[in-house]
Amino acid sequence: MKKILLVLLLCVCFIFTGCTSLGGVGLKQNSDGTVVEYFFIPFNSQEMVTYTDIKPAEIIAIRTNIRVACDNLMKSYIDEYKARIDASEDYTDEQKEILKEHGVLFDSNFNNKTEYLHGFESSNYIIYELFFANKLCYLEFKGANPELQEQKETVTESNFFTTTTKTIKDPIFDNTVISTITLGKYFTEACKEQMINVIGQARWNINKQILNFDECSELYAYCYVVPTARLHSNADEVVCLEGYYYHIWQVPANNLSLPDGERVVFEYWTTIANKHVWYILALIIAGAIIAGTIIYAKQKEKKEVEELTQILDINEKVDKKD
Repeated sequence: MKKILLVLLLCVCFIFTGCTSLGGVGLKQNSDGTVVEYFFIPFNSQEMVTYTDIKPAEIIAIRTNIRVACDNLMKSYIDEYKARIDASEDYTDEQKEILKEHGVLFDSNFNNKTEYLHGFESSNYIIYELFFANKLCYLEFKGANPELQEQKETVTESNFFTTTTKTIKDPIFDNTVISTITLGKYFTEACKEQMINVIGQARWNINKQILNFDECSELYAYCYVVPTARLHSNADEVVCLEGYYYHIWQVPANNLSLPDGERVVFEYWTTIANKHVWYILALIIAGAIIAGTIIYAKQKEKKEVEELTQILDINEKVDKKD
């Protein structure tokens, strides 16, 4: 079960509306500090009934298999997270219990009546969600499941006025699962196997052409969602939805084998002002304004005195003539 690796979470073979929809991963950082990682699969049952010979009962069987696989898979990931917490010497027994009981939870929209989840119409997608109580739980979970980690580095660029902190990371889809097979390619093969298990190889050979499987299974989507417009990125698209900003990348399944310059690498960054520099600059400007005001006032006063002196001199000369 472990090696299926989000087999039915990230599979993009269920692109039943042409290539207008993609399957993939999303990471949402909420303003309250909680984190949600969600996995979305285009699964439009109505399109399948309309355009393929896959029967409603078979569609139900496929969805049921997905749920069973996802439930078991998520439980195995969370079990490894709990084992990592138990083995850690960084937490007290009380902290460990809290982290295990409330740190990571998962859910799906199989019985969810919400019309939209993460911007997706739930009737057309299968969405699984992992809820993390905070960033610490998220990092511990990733540490316990290294195949779900994204290799990243943080680069800090400073100039006189600002500091930019940039994160650069490789897509999770590039992670190697078996030998040279990447996570992304493994999804596609695993999804194909699930379809064959339900409808058989012969019917799959026909329906995969109708579903445009070969073309649509070569592209994934990655969404990074934040509650601030201050984050910038090299994403293919940025969408604002209900106060959250969705940074969306499209990642080819063969991304790892592409040459430099063509390979997708995620980059996102924030730029902040160097406060001390701006404080000093503000003080200098304020000092200059004050000094300028004083100088101007003194010059104006001097000019007024000179003008008054001239008037008095004129009056004095007139008095002498009289």
